[in-house]
Amino acid sequence: MDLDWPDLEVLIVDDGSTDRTAEYVGENTDDPHFDLVVLEDNGGKTAALRPRGGG
Repeated sequence: MDLDWPDLEVLIVDDGSTDRTAEYVGENTDDPHFDLVVLEDNGGKTAALRPRGGG
């Protein structure tokens, strides 16, 4: 994607949805500006933005 804002990050949150959001996004974008967060349960905005440990 050619952007005027190279530091743009689009956060896409699938919060337990049954509409296959994660599957669709995963198949249709490999652009590094898009970040997909998948949550098992709908916890709202605060749960989606909470830092996750992984290291």
